[in-house]
Amino acid sequence: MKKIIQLIFIGIMLVPMGLQAQQDVRNFVEQYKRRPDFTVITIGKPLMSIAGMIVKFSDDKDAAEIIKRINTIHVVNGEDDKTFASEALAFCSDNKYEELVEVVESGETTKILGKIEGKIISELIVINSSKGGSSVMVCLNGKFDMDDVGYFRKNIK
Repeated sequence: MKKIIQLIFIGIMLVPMGLQAQQDVRNFVEQYKRRPDFTVITIGKPLMSIAGMIVKFSDDKDAAEIIKRINTIHVVNGEDDKTFASEALAFCSDNKYEELVEVVESGETTKILGKIEGKIISELIVINSSKGGSSVMVCLNGKFDMDDVGYFRKNIK
């Protein structure tokens, strides 16, 4: 009985830590919502559940499986902002996201970074920046694995 109470207590202590990681992404995204040169989109769990039901009838079974595991999506698009990509990368570095993939092609750089806990990736962040200055950051919160990262890498165009 004492061990069960200890496990419950440890679980209660760890829940805020998991929520803090998501809160950090929310705070980072929030600072761009009121800037006129940025577009911010947040898709929450209820809409992701609906998307999961729709996509399960898709021919792309891998995409359908990944979408079912996404809780939240945050998209930040900065037009003609040369500092956003470096700010996003600094945020990832400060919060110990690991770089998983980098693609450099025709004046564009795309990086996929992840918050890794054991074999599970709890957050994936995709940052795309171009020489022209426009940048996009997509944050996916859920439960992913390295096979999912391979799927994203394969489908980056």
